[in-house]
Amino acid sequence: RHPQMSAQGTTVHEMRAEALRAVLRVCGERTKQELLLPSRLPDPVWPFVVHVLSQRIGTPEQLDRVMSLLNLQVHRRSVADLSDDEARGRAFFAELFAPKPQQGTKDDAQDKVEADAIDQQEFFSLTLPFLQALALRMPDLFPDSVPLLLPGQQGGVTLTREQVACILAHSFFGTMLTTSEYCCAHFNAFTFQNLFSYNVPGAFSLFILNYFTRLAKRMPTGTVTYWRKSVPSNPELWQRSTQPLLTPRIEAKGSIERSETTLHADFANKYIGGGVLRGGCVQEEILFVIRPECLPALLLCAKMEDTESITIAGAEMFSAYRGYARGVRFAGDYCEPPERRLPCGSVVTQICAMDSTIAFLLPNRALQFRADLSLRDVHKAYVAFCPLPASDQKASLPPVATGNWGCGAFCCDKQLKFVQQWLAASQAGRELWYFTFGENIGPAAEFAKALLAAGTTVGALWGATCTVGEQLQAEAALQVKAVLHGPPGEPINFMELVLHQLGLQAVSPTPASATPPQL
Repeated sequence: RHPQMSAQGTTVHEMRAEALRAVLRVCGERTKQELLLPSRLPDPVWPFVVHVLSQRIGTPEQLDRVMSLLNLQVHRRSVADLSDDEARGRAFFAELFAPKPQQGTKDDAQDKVEADAIDQQEFFSLTLPFLQALALRMPDLFPDSVPLLLPGQQGGVTLTREQVACILAHSFFGTMLTTSEYCCAHFNAFTFQNLFSYNVPGAFSLFILNYFTRLAKRMPTGTVTYWRKSVPSNPELWQRSTQPLLTPRIEAKGSIERSETTLHADFANKYIGGGVLRGGCVQEEILFVIRPECLPALLLCAKMEDTESITIAGAEMFSAYRGYARGVRFAGDYCEPPERRLPCGSVVTQICAMDSTIAFLLPNRALQFRADLSLRDVHKAYVAFCPLPASDQKASLPPVATGNWGCGAFCCDKQLKFVQQWLAASQAGRELWYFTFGENIGPAAEFAKALLAAGTTVGALWGATCTVGEQLQAEAALQVKAVLHGPPGEPINFMELVLHQLGLQAVSPTPASATPPQL
């Protein structure tokens, strides 16, 4: 239909766009301090959202049209602004619920799991009306503003799980505004609707829709806390530390998210969430879709500085998955065990987000062993592993479940990352539960046994780590390159160099052991 025209010849779309620009100018300073909630914005945003979401949506085609309308009008975009992927995404739900022909492939069982994940009748009669009603309740659920967690400012935001669900409902419809210059410069891009339009793993949309369906059947109680920890780095803390190294537990099988402990590492991007909404599909991105209550952190938390970490406490795991990277697939609903719940309904699991040095950006990957970069990452992990300020400092801290931090896309050295995280965990008073995901991380078990037998302290191991790092820097550039970038299976043995520096030898594993020794 031809757009309506004003008496001055201006289209309704142009008037609405100009009004929204005025809103954002008025709210310019607020965008640097608080979350832009649609219900707290003046006309025309909230009345328009209420009008659209108050309509009954009964078919996939109607839902695609509503989401396109909100995207085009609320975000001041025209059809010409849409990329090819976005344009195709406007028919996402029509394609999702279209009949799927039987392919007769080996993945038939998996395809059936995904095909049965979202029932069309249940979605349009239960889940979608629930999301519309929840989104419209935002003025009641958020009587006060929600502060942002900015760099250099230690503090947290606690939301009820219903508030979290309300934010994600608006994110689903595309009505969360994050278009200010400040947000674009300091926060991860929160383009939530990319999950239903861009070339992201198809399973990611199923994880989110499964979460919404679970909530429609029963809204969980309890809270989720997003906490920014900012602690100045102090080299003397490590140089003078007399803390004993705590015995690590090294697991070749198992996973961080299924481990029995309650503190789980997030191998994060400095913009928390990484590429979860832009096609990324490694550890952090998968973590954020199986635990969707982590996603508001992208809106609340500005990028992490070198001395900062972010903790998310209480985010529940709603979905199981299998595979990794482009092979990740939805593996059905998941329910947290009862022992992980507090009486109030909150989940006891905490996610500690920490971003590693990006080794592949360095001129030579030997530079990652440099003392200043090693200090940066050891301190980063230490901040992540320290308890939240509100925690009972007298209680024994649960172990931290972690693994090959930064050793995938960031190309960091596995042995170095094991040593750094062992130092950080021991200094923080936690045991380290290290999941190797079946990858070779060198003689980690023997290395740990030798240091524990010698009574090595955190300070002594840190000193040896720095010395070895400086020795590597002194090597001729070509020699270092040959060692670090040689054929697979011939990486530098950082642990052996550290043991030599300390005057120790690795403790040989028991010959009868058929699996890597477990400490």
